[in-house]
Amino acid sequence: MRKLQRAHDLATSAIDALNSLYAAPIGSCRGLDPAAAPYSSRVAEVHKYIFDCCSEFAVAPASSDSSASHGFPLQEDEDEAYDGFGIGGATDLLSDLVALPAEGGSFPVADYVGPELAAYAYAEPPACDEADLIRQLHSGLARSCHRASAKEYAALVARMYKGRMAELCPSPADFILGLFGIWKVYGKSQRLLVDARPPNCLFDTPPFVHTGGDSISRMQVAPGYDLEVGKADLKNYYHSCQAPRPLRRFFGLRRVRASLLRDAGIDVPRSCIDSRGYCWPRLTTIPMGWGPAPGVSQGGHECILYGAEGAGSERATALAPVLDPAARWSSESVPEIDSEAAAAPHALIVDDLLLFRQRKRGRRRRRSARSAAALSDELTVTDGDSRLVDAVNRYAEVGLEAHPEKIHDFSTEQDILGYRLERNVLRARSARFDELRAWMRNLERRGWAKPREIERLVGKLTHLFLLHRFALSTFAAVYAFAQKCGHRRARLWPSVLRELRTAVALVPLVRADLSRPVAEVLVQTDASSNGTGVVYTRDVPHLDLRRECMRPRTEPRDPDNRWEVEKAWAAEFDAPLDPSSWHVAVRRRLRGPARKAHINDKELGVAVDAVRWAVRSPSTRRCRLVLQSDSTAAVGALRKGRSSKRPLLRHCRRLAALTLAEQVALEARWIPTSKNFADGPSRGRGPAPCGNDLDGL
Repeated sequence: MRKLQRAHDLATSAIDALNSLYAAPIGSCRGLDPAAAPYSSRVAEVHKYIFDCCSEFAVAPASSDSSASHGFPLQEDEDEAYDGFGIGGATDLLSDLVALPAEGGSFPVADYVGPELAAYAYAEPPACDEADLIRQLHSGLARSCHRASAKEYAALVARMYKGRMAELCPSPADFILGLFGIWKVYGKSQRLLVDARPPNCLFDTPPFVHTGGDSISRMQVAPGYDLEVGKADLKNYYHSCQAPRPLRRFFGLRRVRASLLRDAGIDVPRSCIDSRGYCWPRLTTIPMGWGPAPGVSQGGHECILYGAEGAGSERATALAPVLDPAARWSSESVPEIDSEAAAAPHALIVDDLLLFRQRKRGRRRRRSARSAAALSDELTVTDGDSRLVDAVNRYAEVGLEAHPEKIHDFSTEQDILGYRLERNVLRARSARFDELRAWMRNLERRGWAKPREIERLVGKLTHLFLLHRFALSTFAAVYAFAQKCGHRRARLWPSVLRELRTAVALVPLVRADLSRPVAEVLVQTDASSNGTGVVYTRDVPHLDLRRECMRPRTEPRDPDNRWEVEKAWAAEFDAPLDPSSWHVAVRRRLRGPARKAHINDKELGVAVDAVRWAVRSPSTRRCRLVLQSDSTAAVGALRKGRSSKRPLLRHCRRLAALTLAEQVALEARWIPTSKNFADGPSRGRGPAPCGNDLDGL
């Protein structure tokens, strides 16, 4: 009964949040007499879906809400780093609690990456431009934060020196950096960070391929199949990446007395001590905090796994490929639909490796995620898939080590990128949702926020909302509050509390069903000064629509090439040009204030009408829907999920309520006005693109 009551309370909060986004009266769909206002079957179906989603989060939290009243209410799990709920801010280092390997610098990353990334590793132009006067001025003005007592700092340097992660010099480096920590597990372990802002001013940003929830959610699982995921995580990867000697002059640390190092058990050579009895340490591994570190580290990971098929150095291309680069899933590239690579893709995120495969539901054995500790002493090939075994062996071959507790065999239930994968559905983890609710209750009780606390909370919610980008439209006042009050304690605005309360209530509904089909309908929308129109066609090949829904959000582009909407946001297929192929779905004549609204407001408003029309039919409900518009502003808002303009944000919020409740994933594409057949209905005519004969009503 308690679980049912908790699920009912969560569902009620979620429905209220949806109503607030759609601008409906709170409670308008609850507490009515069924005989007086009977629900339709579609409304009952939506209510059941919301209740089922909330039931998955209705298990009583493992800890009481009293943890939320402590100074550090939300703590990070040991096996999770993507959306950890540590205190977030910098903290003083405690040498015994800093997570460091026994020996680092075992992987010469610069010897494996290609020439472009190697320039960053060796601090060579154009990656590092020390001759630029503006960069020199910025570098000289930047300050580096250091948070460690003299004793703890000396003990930490001693640990790093013993582990070959630092070297001692008698003179300072070109840049002196500070060290600080953040909690991995509060009171148990800290993550070491380097404030490398001074040298970062001299380096450009290397190419870096992102992979987030909005990328993984574009996967399409075939009907009757289940998605299985295996994963591995490199152990102490940053501390294992060796920094070439030309780069170490940028990684100097504050001086430390040689006597303190001797007290810590270090036999300090006399040649490493200056005239005043100090040593000047330098890092010998690539630190977290150096700007190009993610790009260089991820590039090294790619090169050792792709081998001869990758873009690495001669040493890397001499290795046999473990993975196929064409099967990589990221924000910039995906495998060709229905290809062999698409059946077994993978994702690389800095030090993490995710392996995907689809297995027929009738053949598979239901199994939960198993770590290497739960498996045999040695990994074995499962169902003919040797990718995980080969990757772990490759790590050992090049001097790296996969974390034994973070190697998980293929499973239909897995935690990936901070999300929970279960039955082809990506959603938030139940423990995360409980922590978010505890954090929210703590804020409501206090009525004020600590410095940067709102930014951290919004960051956690944003990470979850990438699965359904329209949920980002919940936020508006929180951004203004963080900008004005981010560095100090401040009383929370009512609008900020309202937005955060709505966002937390929506978390159970924010999910990505990877088995959700693609609708066999193409929809086009348009607005004119007098009206709006929506048309649809079923004459586009379904394979083209599927390919469009799987297409990455961004594609690699030469920085010298100008961005063009035709290349970036247009569909890769050609829509039918025969007017008989199109049918009118919505035709509306605008009157009163709606007629005087801005054209961008009208263009996004008609997209809401299109989604409302689509969810009325079972064939276009609970699916991925491709929608075309000739408004760049409208398409941009639809792709982003929100807008800073209030009129457009209002429509995005209505779309969030509709798509969350009806399980619709909207894929917006731009189309020229000359090919938009919704132009005619927007002017009171039949389906037709803009022409000389269509000059208004």
